[in-house]
Amino acid sequence: MRYYRVELRDLFRPSGGASKLTLRLLWVYIRHLPADSALAISENGGTQPWTLADHLAADTWLAIVQSNSPKGKAPKDHPARERVKKKLTSSKATKSRSAHDRAKARNAERLRLAGR
Repeated sequence: MRYYRVELRDLFRPSGGASKLTLRLLWVYIRHLPADSALAISENGGTQPWTLADHLAADTWLAIVQSNSPKGKAPKDHPARERVKKKLTSSKATKSRSAHDRAKARNAERLRLAGR
């Protein structure tokens, strides 16, 4: 509602036969939320995700540092971007591991109930 001034209740409250808000329109709104939205921050582990301008600034910084440093001493990426990548890959691994563990537990419970 903060960005689009649309209430979620409009999805279930038709006006004049047609709903003001459809599931597809809701999906489009969610997909195009700005980086400072609560959903984007929540999905990014509590920090605001990088914008295109942030990535371009990091690439510019990296190009300057690599051109001014001796051979073999330049960093491979911007330090902040490396931290973000590590955080995202570690959270994805944790989520997939826990999903796998939950699936194993469900299967064990199913086998136990089946008497195997």
